[in-house]
Amino acid sequence: MKWIALIALGLTCVTAYADDAHKVNFRAVMTDAEGQTAKICVKADDANPTKCADNRDLTLGYLALMALTAQEKDESGEDQVRRALLAQEVYKNGEVALDSKDTDLLCTAIAKAVNRAGMSASFTLQAWQLLDPARIKK
Repeated sequence: MKWIALIALGLTCVTAYADDAHKVNFRAVMTDAEGQTAKICVKADDANPTKCADNRDLTLGYLALMALTAQEKDESGEDQVRRALLAQEVYKNGEVALDSKDTDLLCTAIAKAVNRAGMSASFTLQAWQLLDPARIKK
């Protein structure tokens, strides 16, 4: 009888975790103020470093990768590894199931990265709309 109770408890925990998770499309492309696909420079021109030699579409996955792999002051090794593993997962996979903890981490990291890079706040808005629309307060 004890085993049945433990199995039932385990199934309840798994179900609760699954309900908390939601899928996010990290291949979604960010847009600029005119609604055009936003581009990001991934390689500067060797002859003229102020020009871009190679750019690509700015996706939620790439934005998350940049945000999660940025150095954070006084961050523990465990937190660094957690952020790096999540960065790899969302960048490599198109659609990823996120729990609320990962969603919070991504929303916070993206907002900080957008500020640090001097990018438009509209990228934070777009990311949050995809990650957690309920977070946005009008």
